[in-house]
Formats: sequence, structure tokens, C-alpha cells
Amino acid sequence: MGDRLEGPAVTAATAMAAVESVWGGAEVIDSRYRDFRFTAGDVAADNASSGAFVTGPVGLPPAELDLALEGVLVEVDGQVVDSASGAAVQGHPGEALALAANDLARRGHAIEPGWIVLTGGMTDAVFAPPGVSVGLHFANLGSVFLRGGDA
Repeated sequence: MGDRLEGPAVTAATAMAAVESVWGGAEVIDSRYRDFRFTAGDVAADNASSGAFVTGPVGLPPAELDLALEGVLVEVDGQVVDSASGAAVQGHPGEALALAANDLARRGHAIEPGWIVLTGGMTDAVFAPPGVSVGLHFANLGSVFLRGGDA
């Protein structure tokens, strides 16, 4: 984030105006629930099954991208297993960012400069057992490579 983003009444446009740069990335899920079988309450208690995240090599100002159309291909061991565009994130990632800012405002908080904000996954989660290579290839934001780890 480049600027403080404080609700209420944040729109996608005002949210994106506060963003310094956009990066492609991947979230590493580390759920304690076997086979992704959990309730909404379970996943909230498990911190949304978040383990880590990694960003790619390219960060661009949002004005240089059409984030709704920014595409990604997901490969597992060289085979394309999923694809999506930024529109999969509530129509535009700026909508998710605005929603977060407005929700935080109801609790007296804001999104601060320097924060990294994950706006949501564009694709479904991909299972990566130990030794499997995963590549995410973004249209304009470079590629991210991960290797499945030990359970």
C-alpha cells in the first residue's frame, strides 16, 4: 500500500488509488483439516488455513494494468491445471480491497501504508504433495514457482 486506506465508503477506484504496486503471488495453504473438509467456523479459527505467501518478481503501479483482465495459468509438474483472471476476485481485486477497508473501518481500523494486502485467490487451491513443482504464470506480473513440501 502506498497510502492509508480508511473507510467507510471506500470504492474500488479509491482503493486502487491508494495502492503503490501490484504483484502476482501465491498463498501457501497449511490447513490442519484433512482433505479440505471444514466448516466456515473451522477455517476462520484456523486463520483461513494461511501458511505463507510468496510474490513474483514484477510489481507494477495499478494504473499500468487492467486487473480484472490480468490472467494467470497454474501448472503442476508442467501441466496446466487451472487459469483465471482478476475478475474472479469479486469482479476486480479493488472490490475486495474496498470491502476490507470498509469492514476494518467498522472496527476503528484502516489499511496502512507499507502493508501487503492479499485480495484473494484468482484460482482454486491446488494440492502440491512433496516434490511437486507448481508454477503460476501471470500475464504482466511474471511467474512464481513453488515446490510441494513435506506434510
